[in-house]
Amino acid sequence: MRLSSQGIRKAAILITALDRHAADRLLEGMRPEEAQRVRDAVFELGEVDPAERRRVIDEFLRCRPTLPSWPPSPPPPA
Repeated sequence: MRLSSQGIRKAAILITALDRHAADRLLEGMRPEEAQRVRDAVFELGEVDPAERRRVIDEFLRCRPTLPSWPPSPPPPA
């Protein structure tokens, strides 16, 4: 699935709200060209309205149950 311009913006806003490790993990889960578009968008974001940031985070949290466990659980012991 290809992210729209709005999807790229939302992903960039979300990335800026995460710590570096979580942001890197999220980007690693994307196709390389999409991850690069999100990275580029992060640098172009400028000031983000706090209400918009909250909406993006809330949307991500609402969608989270359909995603694999975040962060992923460690593998079981061998």
